[in-house]
Amino acid sequence: MSETTDAGVGHAELATLKELALRNGLDGEVKVSCSALAERLEASTQTASRRLQRLEEADLVEREIVSDGQWVAVTAAGERALQREYADYRRIFERDATVELRGAVTSGMGEGRHYISLPGYMRQFKSLLGYEPFLGTLNVDLDDESVRERGRLSSFEPIT
Repeated sequence: MSETTDAGVGHAELATLKELALRNGLDGEVKVSCSALAERLEASTQTASRRLQRLEEADLVEREIVSDGQWVAVTAAGERALQREYADYRRIFERDATVELRGAVTSGMGEGRHYISLPGYMRQFKSLLGYEPFLGTLNVDLDDESVRERGRLSSFEPIT
């Protein structure tokens, strides 16, 4: 968990904050009953209520209690706490993130030479990837395992 936890806010409260965010609490107020929240958190109603109180005291949520529950919104500070948690998980799961693909190089159709020779394309290759590509087209026929592994590429941050 991140270093920046306020007094009384620990893993359990962050799990509660996450649940509120998943219910669109980042977009504004959501109607919450302690019993329904407790069920989703696999906790008692009293525990869910205490967690909400701690989150409110730490200014991570704003609450308005009404007769049939409460309206709860995740504050900017609450969103930052979730972003820090997210960053921690990214460091855990994306460290040394590599995908190794194997296949056979085959010739392309030739249109790659045209695009890569355009000044804008070449400039972006140099600035974003740090090298000047070959002015031609090669294709790679991936082996079966690499075809499956290629799907992991979508979980990486794109180069922009």
